Amino acid sequence: MTMLPPSMANEIRNKEHSSFSQWAMKAFHGNLPGFDGFRESGQDSGIVQAVIANDPTKSLSH
Repeated sequence: MTMLPPSMANEIRNKEHSSFSQWAMKAFHGNLPGFDGFRESGQDSGIVQAVIANDPTKSLSH
């Protein structure tokens, strides 16, 4: 895994080889039985990205 500074976000945003959904599917083992709940992260539906972008840590105190 390579960490890049936010200043490079626009440069790599649309590169095919840097797909968030492909990375998430592999990182969370969505293709294995028993990890079915993580399969959605490998889809391009955008639901996982929307949840992450919504910053769920704000709601933890509630």
